Amino acid sequence: MVAFSEMTTDEQIADLLPVAAEAARRFGLGHCNVESVNHGYNSTFKVTSQTGSQFALRININSVRSLANTLAEVAWISQLAEQQEINVPQPVLTAEGQSVMRVPHRSTDRDLTVVMYSWLDGDDLGDEAGIEQLEALGATMARMHEQSVHFALPNGADLPVFSDVLWNTRNCLLGDESELTAEEQSLLRVAFAEVQQVMDAMFAHTAAQVIHADLHGWNVKWHDGQVAVFDFDDCGYGLPIQDLATALYYLDSDEQRDAMKRGYASVRPLPAHTEREMQALLLQRRILLSNYLYETTHPEHRAMAPEYFVKTLQRIEAFLQN
Repeated sequence: MVAFSEMTTDEQIADLLPVAAEAARRFGLGHCNVESVNHGYNSTFKVTSQTGSQFALRININSVRSLANTLAEVAWISQLAEQQEINVPQPVLTAEGQSVMRVPHRSTDRDLTVVMYSWLDGDDLGDEAGIEQLEALGATMARMHEQSVHFALPNGADLPVFSDVLWNTRNCLLGDESELTAEEQSLLRVAFAEVQQVMDAMFAHTAAQVIHADLHGWNVKWHDGQVAVFDFDDCGYGLPIQDLATALYYLDSDEQRDAMKRGYASVRPLPAHTEREMQALLLQRRILLSNYLYETTHPEHRAMAPEYFVKTLQRIEAFLQN
């Protein structure tokens, strides 16, 4: 049997279809249509029931999230869903009232975590978000931060704290198993230390709260003049400025970045930060993504790693020089 990590993207999706169909059945949908809509860090399927109802079913593939982490994710989304001005999907429960399940997967020889949510209408913002949309996203982010201050983890739930450079993920960039040269690793260690020092200082004077931690255009939909946020798989305890910096990382122009910050400030003051802190957090995101590309089982993403890391080194050098 071919290992899952050695399959092509299409082969991986085909291999996961029976898992998605079994999960949908256990969620009480019976016979339904299942189609892949996104296969990347995790794998998401659109599930259409016999009555025409639609759902988004996510199978955690590369995610190292524990069952307790996913239970916390669902709990936070459930709280946000109660807020009229925040659009998020509704978690789907099994007949036994479970929101998270584990389904055996032969190709990886492990039980995969599966969740299902109501389907969100609209198009992904993607990489071409407009000013109005980014202002709306900034405002939504601020409202989410207001709500997470009061969020309490339910029994049996847990979330990581994003106080280290790699956010508790396995370090694939440094060490004997790294594909990087000794010189590249040496430069990385200096960057790790510099960024960690900045993060330590920020955590010393700001209380951590739950953040989405992955608010880019492919995790946001636009429908009838409103944004809706989904894919909370990366959520954890961090600082609001980390959430904002992560979102800003994916924007190309000052006009776009100003729009998002303007939207945020329309709801609550922007998180206090220096320019050095912002640059450190932007670099931290780049390093985290580089680490993912060397860790992932997604063949197309993994192929991007060498070229992506060349630019990562350039950004590290620019950061250290300043």
